[in-house]
Amino acid sequence: MKLLFLSLLFMLLQSCCNNENRTVLVSNTVNDSLKKESIIFSKINVEVNGHQWKYEWNHFISSEIEKNKNIFINNDSLYKNDIYKLCPNYYNLKEKEKITFWTLLIASISKYESNFDTNCRFREGESLNYVYSEGLLQLSYGDELRYDIPLNTQEKNILIPEINLKSGVIILAKQLKVKKTIFTTKSYYWSVLTKKQNEIIIFFKKNIKELNICE
Repeated sequence: MKLLFLSLLFMLLQSCCNNENRTVLVSNTVNDSLKKESIIFSKINVEVNGHQWKYEWNHFISSEIEKNKNIFINNDSLYKNDIYKLCPNYYNLKEKEKITFWTLLIASISKYESNFDTNCRFREGESLNYVYSEGLLQLSYGDELRYDIPLNTQEKNILIPEINLKSGVIILAKQLKVKKTIFTTKSYYWSVLTKKQNEIIIFFKKNIKELNICE
């Protein structure tokens, strides 16, 4: 009887030890996950006419930038002059910090296109066939045919931030591929990249400053 009791006690202790080891393994896995480098975005705290940039919108942009990494990251030396205007230390940054750079640039374009108003709507002139530019990045239905972006006239999804911002990243990628510059000397898709260049640079630098990666 005593032998049976000792045997059961030994099995119980062994089981506890195994559970403890299992807990340590899980804990280590969690810690390893936390140690992985994550993308940190600037917190844009500007409010314009009651509209403010939402932090979660950064994730819509960054995910699309990663899909188009060949243009934004792998060939970023093509836009060197413009990048230096925004971030002198850019070419010393890690990849995730570079994604932060491009994400904030898209947000800066949105500031001067829509003032962060998701419902912003503007009717263009005769030269653009009186189409409406809409949403955060002032896109237009018809762009889905020219740029292969997820706008859909039937679903009327142009004002959805995720659709609007991801579409804008694709358009900018195609513009960079053609123009090989961020700030165009002649308006291409977004006129603010020509006419509001200085304002965008000032806004960008003000908001990237908190991350301490550009100076």
